[in-house]
Amino acid sequence: TPAASTRCGRSPTRAASMRSDIHDIEVQYQHRTERAVCVRPYEGAADVWLPLSDVEMDPAEARRGDTVTLTAPERLLLDKGLI
Repeated sequence: TPAASTRCGRSPTRAASMRSDIHDIEVQYQHRTERAVCVRPYEGAADVWLPLSDVEMDPAEARRGDTVTLTAPERLLLDKGLI
């Protein structure tokens, strides 16, 4: 069976193959270094550090405690306990 086939022997649909694993979540901004950003999923939660090479933050500049939108791969967000 070809690698792209499903268990039924059919190829995945175009929509399934185009599905993105990128998510937007709202978090509390804490701190930023040259290579990472520190956020919290909610007030009072533990700090979570994420590599800037794997995430985007909107707005790009924020102050401690501001709510920002973080865009990152699902696997990273799962690994860090953010989703």
